[in-house]
Amino acid sequence: MAKVYPSKIDRWLLVVLILSYGLGAWACLEALIAPDTPADRVIGAVVLGMLLATLLLVFPCRYRLTHSALHIRCGIIRSRVPLDAIERVRPTRNPLASAALSLDRLRIDYRTGRFTRSVMISPRDREGFLRELSARAPHLTSDAPDHLIRRERQPT
Repeated sequence: MAKVYPSKIDRWLLVVLILSYGLGAWACLEALIAPDTPADRVIGAVVLGMLLATLLLVFPCRYRLTHSALHIRCGIIRSRVPLDAIERVRPTRNPLASAALSLDRLRIDYRTGRFTRSVMISPRDREGFLRELSARAPHLTSDAPDHLIRRERQPT
């Protein structure tokens, strides 16, 4: 059975999003309602449409663990990380763009063929997510709080 973990949302980020989208939408609506020129109405409509479309790149933001993969959804963008490809999970506060609405993140390093890739996520229930992930991916072991790493393969 799949378990869904919504993204944690930093309060400061929520305030920034509300203010920026609110002010942008207000300015666009002003251009639509009381335009100085006919072009203002067109520009207001286009910019408002673009502003609303960017929300499709952010919401919803959640992570779903199945028996074989981590499914990441951030708006219309979806990705899948096979659990058996995960090499390491560790905390980070890296501010680079990612499928996370908080800087309280987990960086997941995983293999794709010969290459190692990473993705950053921010599950609201971090401890629950890590417990569930380690239960579904027995090759991962905890080497420190909030860290999981691929267990060394035992020689046979």
